[in-house]
Amino acid sequence: MTKRKYHYEFTEYRQYKCCLCGRTMHKPTPHICNRQYIKHKLIFMKKDEERGTTKEECNMTKEEIKKFLDNTKVYVNGKSEEIQKKLFSFGYYWYNEKLPKVMLTEMPFLFIESDEITSSCDMRFFNNHKNTEITAEQILSLELTECYRPFKDKNECWNEMLKHQPFGWIKSKDSGNFSLIGFVQWYSYFEDVMVTFAASEQLARSSKDLFEKYTFADGAPFGIKE
Repeated sequence: MTKRKYHYEFTEYRQYKCCLCGRTMHKPTPHICNRQYIKHKLIFMKKDEERGTTKEECNMTKEEIKKFLDNTKVYVNGKSEEIQKKLFSFGYYWYNEKLPKVMLTEMPFLFIESDEITSSCDMRFFNNHKNTEITAEQILSLELTECYRPFKDKNECWNEMLKHQPFGWIKSKDSGNFSLIGFVQWYSYFEDVMVTFAASEQLARSSKDLFEKYTFADGAPFGIKE
């Protein structure tokens, strides 16, 4: 049996790290990997803190989760309460109920569509229903990715910088070198936050560029969590 080859590691800062070249990114992106331009398949791993092992997880944005779950049906297999709580965390609710309230746990079948959950105990109805069947394990394995984005204005950048130590220092993802930020300002011409390094005051770089190529010195993404 061949060993599973992972392409991404999902880090504690909720970024994707290429297992081949070590580059980190806020989402899997085609990139130069070992001198080749590669688009890896979305296969990644995350450390299980309790057991010290790695396990495959399905991390998605809320929109991706909704796209996956909409118009599906599931046999709960004795895990109705766990499934309901997971669905509530993604914004689903019971039909005609607007509150995340666990109920009808005795019902063996759930139907998920248009942000709503319905149930049935009729196996024939479940088997003939048009929705795509998924498993309880598929739902319970879903994890919501906390996405980061570049700063939209200088105040947002400054407030985030105050949360990281040593203050003002960022780290290159490629070289690992540290740089000190000297100036942060809004450039209306570029419609972006521009950052100038203390060592090279004549060169300003956009927050979008730094977001892709740098992290804070503590390893956190140089951006803000949505």
